[in-house]
Amino acid sequence: MSDHGCGPTHTEFYINEWLADNGYLVKQRTIEDCLTTVGLTRETALTLAKQFGIVGVLERVVPQQIQELVPQSAGVKRGRKLEKIVLDETKAVASGQGPVYLNSAFDVDTVAESLVRDLENTTDDSGRRLFEGVHRATDVYDGPFVEKGPDIIIEQAPGVHINDGLGGGNITTDPDRWAAENTRTGIFVADGQDFESEGHLDEISITDIMPTILSALGVAVPTDVDGEVLSIAGETSGTQSPIQHDSDSGNDHGDEVANRLKQLGYME
Repeated sequence: MSDHGCGPTHTEFYINEWLADNGYLVKQRTIEDCLTTVGLTRETALTLAKQFGIVGVLERVVPQQIQELVPQSAGVKRGRKLEKIVLDETKAVASGQGPVYLNSAFDVDTVAESLVRDLENTTDDSGRRLFEGVHRATDVYDGPFVEKGPDIIIEQAPGVHINDGLGGGNITTDPDRWAAENTRTGIFVADGQDFESEGHLDEISITDIMPTILSALGVAVPTDVDGEVLSIAGETSGTQSPIQHDSDSGNDHGDEVANRLKQLGYME
């Protein structure tokens, strides 16, 4: 299974640059700006290092802290971008792919109303809307942890990738690193003696997959599980009480997970 599909992009939208250009975010000058001005970015440094065959040497001899100071052409990203923002004067800041967080020092409802309206009307140079929808998080999510999440949720239009880079100077560009983007409909394929062949299924929910696998393996499904057992699993295996989890159990694979996420491009 995949929790999303994939499709080509035609536009990269730098949301924090847009927030700055529209008065929601205030930037300050950092060392990255100086390096970018003289043409030193990670992309140019990597190109030169490859030409001279010294990529491995630089990785070994240049301290990690120094490596991280060299900006990408798209600007600083993720946690580093906070160093470039005047937080006391900033009303909103966005993370990768578009979740927007509002500064509680300002009137959140007023800022949210204005921001949703402005984003909904944002188009590219050809007049195409960049977003299929812009929502208050409270209209999308529920539960006890909503207040810990983003305040504004953006649905990217097909072919649009939202980049959280800050300092590159552009609001929209052609695709750079992300030549493809997630699409909302994922993929599910099941085969083998534990499943009944039904050919193509109608659209299902991702929450149906876990109880389906449990039932196919003869395991009773906990009653607090979201989703339903799909018919391909045959007769259901019944239900059981919710499983109690020990939060301290299991091995700590934090470093391994972090390294893998860096390799995939989700962390720096």
